[in-house]
Amino acid sequence: MKGFSWYTPTKIIFGNGVSSQIGDVAKAYGNKAMIVTIPGFQEFDPFRRILDALKKASVETVVYPEVKSEPTIELVKEGTELAKREKVDVIIAAGGGSTIDSGKAIAVMTNHEGSVRDYFITGMKGGDAIRESVIPLIAIPTTAGTGSEVTSGAVILDKKAHIKGLIKSTWGYTFAKVALIDPELTLTVPPKVTAYTGMDALTHTIEGFMSINAQPLSDALALKAMELIGKNLRTVFTNGEDIEARSSLALGATLAGMVIVRVGVGAAHALGMALGGLFGINHGLAVGLVVPYVLRLNLIADLRKSSMVAAALGVNISSMSLREAAGTAVDALKVLLEDIGLNKARLRDFGIKQTDIPVLVKHARTDPCMRTNPRRPLLDEEIAAIYESIL
Repeated sequence: MKGFSWYTPTKIIFGNGVSSQIGDVAKAYGNKAMIVTIPGFQEFDPFRRILDALKKASVETVVYPEVKSEPTIELVKEGTELAKREKVDVIIAAGGGSTIDSGKAIAVMTNHEGSVRDYFITGMKGGDAIRESVIPLIAIPTTAGTGSEVTSGAVILDKKAHIKGLIKSTWGYTFAKVALIDPELTLTVPPKVTAYTGMDALTHTIEGFMSINAQPLSDALALKAMELIGKNLRTVFTNGEDIEARSSLALGATLAGMVIVRVGVGAAHALGMALGGLFGINHGLAVGLVVPYVLRLNLIADLRKSSMVAAALGVNISSMSLREAAGTAVDALKVLLEDIGLNKARLRDFGIKQTDIPVLVKHARTDPCMRTNPRRPLLDEEIAAIYESIL
């Protein structure tokens, strides 16, 4: 067995209603908090409870309710200016993965000079330059998807370059200090968003499990997360008020986040990042569309693990050969995509043409997520064939 290291500094508080603890949690980091969230924050009862809890703990609040979609360099700049002007002690990111990523980037840039672009892992300064002066961040996820509450990375859209850049401290300073994971906050998430975020989380588990950096702890977490998501995503999609299924999905997404922060993802994320950066396709939908095709290419890299994916997704593989069992993982994914309504989406629906595929291939091939894909390298024609399959 090869050696490994594991580091997860975020304190996780999980359970129905735990978001009400935000007052005491935030108070430990200071007296003034900036809440990074979505427009209309105060219209929703769960968010009002968060504000009430902060007020009860005598924590002054500044609200930045500007996260409408995936975070951009411009949004981070505006949020950073507000945080500096108000001299806040702690950032509270309450929302989906885009909100938490925005909060991470603002927490970094409040005490770092320059543009967030400089701190992309491919930027002029990179992750080495993100040091301990990052403002404390508390994450309160309201969707079960990205796992950003327990990862150290934040994906930021550079609209000028048409790319998504990753900001991530080499030294671990971009982890949230605390994650309050309250499944009750996900009860009102619409079915389509549930499908998108759930598919993102499931793709995390599959790609983390198949990653060339996979290790015993990540494998154990990935399999458990895969099982939780595979068993409950359909239920939550059809009945969003099922709190037990919501809880299982929320836990699965968090476990998936703990996996990918240590071992990375793979080609499905590389292809999906290109679709999002160039054409603005929702990340969960993008990775969901490509992951069955990527998994089919990756099967031969590890038939045993591919068969375990099938089993975790509920396939009875007891009477199958290893090769047969591995192949059923792809079939299981396609059926799940159909059940949650993602199988009918096509790239042409987003204005993508055949002539755009070479550019998509170039961006996908050079994406850092490719580095941990189990089958390397994927050929340009293989990547192009995936895009063409969903055109």
